[in-house]
Amino acid sequence: MSRATIILLAVPCLLGAVVPLGAQLQLPPEQPIRIGRFPALSPDGKSLCFSWQGNLWTSPASGGPAARLTANESYDSNPRWSPDGKWIAFNSDREGGSQVFLIPAVGGAARQVTYHSSATAVSDWFPDGQSLLVTSGRDTRRTSVYRMEVPSGRLKLLVSDDVNCFFPSVSPDGKWVAFTRGELVDTIRKNYRGAANFDIYVSPVDRASAPRRITESDKNDMWPVWGPDSKTLYFTSERAGTATVWKGSREGGKQEPVLSQVPDAVRYLTAARNGSALAFECDNRICTVAPTQSSKQASLSEVPILCRTDERGPRTTFASINGTTVQEFALSPD
Repeated sequence: MSRATIILLAVPCLLGAVVPLGAQLQLPPEQPIRIGRFPALSPDGKSLCFSWQGNLWTSPASGGPAARLTANESYDSNPRWSPDGKWIAFNSDREGGSQVFLIPAVGGAARQVTYHSSATAVSDWFPDGQSLLVTSGRDTRRTSVYRMEVPSGRLKLLVSDDVNCFFPSVSPDGKWVAFTRGELVDTIRKNYRGAANFDIYVSPVDRASAPRRITESDKNDMWPVWGPDSKTLYFTSERAGTATVWKGSREGGKQEPVLSQVPDAVRYLTAARNGSALAFECDNRICTVAPTQSSKQASLSEVPILCRTDERGPRTTFASINGTTVQEFALSPD
């Protein structure tokens, strides 16, 4: 057989071996993220901002692909949407201690707005879009609640106590602040009962009267957020066992569950300003619920979020360690 004949016979074989690239390389199956943290709903309830792997991301509130908002080696957390939905305030330790930053909701450069040596945590925006509700221990023995003017950076003390005051939120009319008060060190400890438990209090922004306690359970009631009427409060409570979502009035009185069945404790509750949805952490997932439903009908919806990203750094890091700081070590098999 001649050389030309061999070549002609080989050509069909080679052509048959050429197949579309997509048939060779299959895309890996996508899985929704786990351990998304600190979910915050946009004012219209259509978008979410959350922290995952230490950076902020945004996604539709119904789930789907997420867009990275921040990208650095620091820890970014506690996102809060401005009333007009154009800005997101958040906490970051990129400059050392945990401070408050602002970033456009569509992405862009973040700017720092607090600089005190004491950590400052952002909790909410005032309706004017010019002031933030924050907590800090900068001038008091315990964590206190402040109103911070964004343009000037000035702070005004709103709530101070001999007991820590955490996780405040301001009513949509800007007249009331609800907050968690208690001395328990571990804010996610389950089924604590005792004198250090957390309760929900309400205080007028103008400080015309003293803060008023609105929950009386001996278990933990935490993370209060407001309904759009500035009268209804939603919060988490362990009074029926596992922490779930409850609601009541700022005047106190009858309180009832919004969710009756949850797979794990509900934490870091937030609300859309229009009252359409609540978002929270549960079972290492980000979930939502419509608060207008009765507790028998309401059920949490897991938000299936896809964060499509590459690893940010090398998988292996080599370091030279000197001195006496090494306490334990192990040799590789080779």
